[in-house]
Amino acid sequence: MEADEFRFAIDRPMLEAGRPIALTIINKGKMKHEFVSDLFAGADTEMESDGIIVEGKGIEEIELAPGKRVKVTFIPQKKGKINFICDIPGHREQGMMGAVSIR
Repeated sequence: MEADEFRFAIDRPMLEAGRPIALTIINKGKMKHEFVSDLFAGADTEMESDGIIVEGKGIEEIELAPGKRVKVTFIPQKKGKINFICDIPGHREQGMMGAVSIR
């Protein structure tokens, strides 16, 4: 998945519940962005950026500095349409949002 001013581009909009996924989010823009979603809700989640690994459950927000990438490994827990946004003021209003479907 890529982020820039002011959009997300996702190459895999359909995921399967119960199957492990490694999602890499790359900020190709010149501004900081956020990825805010319930996508990782209830899932044991591992985030890796610049060689630093953080593990947790129910991560809801990922900050993306310009030019940075974050790899998130998790197993989707619930089926349905899951929305995501950039919650920086004004970004969502300019179209920085999207969704994935989990079947």
